[in-house]
Amino acid sequence: MNSPYDSISWSASVDGTFSIKSVVLSIQDHQSQPNFKRQQLALGSSNIRWVRWEPPYDGWIKLNSDGAAVNNSHYGACSGVFKNHHGNFLLAFSHRFDSNSPLEAELSGILKGLHLAWQYQCYNLIVEVDCAHDIRLINSGCQDPHPLKNLIDPIQSILTRHWCVHFPHVLREANQPADRMAAFGLQQTISDCVFNEIPPFLSLSLAVDSRGTWFSRSV
Repeated sequence: MNSPYDSISWSASVDGTFSIKSVVLSIQDHQSQPNFKRQQLALGSSNIRWVRWEPPYDGWIKLNSDGAAVNNSHYGACSGVFKNHHGNFLLAFSHRFDSNSPLEAELSGILKGLHLAWQYQCYNLIVEVDCAHDIRLINSGCQDPHPLKNLIDPIQSILTRHWCVHFPHVLREANQPADRMAAFGLQQTISDCVFNEIPPFLSLSLAVDSRGTWFSRSV
């Protein structure tokens, strides 16, 4: 059976904004969530969307990537967290560097994550980001003198290699470990950090993903 990720593709979604606060709902039985959702709809909460991190299909690796920049400081950090189809942690990275914008930091995380994925032979790869503009830029490309051309061009180039890469957009609630890694990177004096084992500060957000914890998002 063909998986929905059997070709190089990227698709953007623009649902929601990133400023809305979310409420966490922990449900151990994944089948109970639809029933809970129906109860909420009956109470008139039809504008609620339920979000959680989802493991990839068997044989695929998922990279969640993120980036952050500090206003008026000209530095930022990017990050990524790799997990397999069981939801098991494989690798995490952060990279601190000179950055002029959060978008530059986001794209830097994607590029670094793609290089690591190729290095570790992750040839069936899902790259999840919580910024839809990243995906639009990768899809459309950019011309000189666009300030992000130096990132978009190498991303597009690496995607032409013999592998399958899919770029779905996710909401922030499904990207929390990568967000934590980016925040960690901002605090470091070492430019590059790579973890082959789970760092202590990432344990809680990874556990939330592993439990299949649902978050509510107003849309």
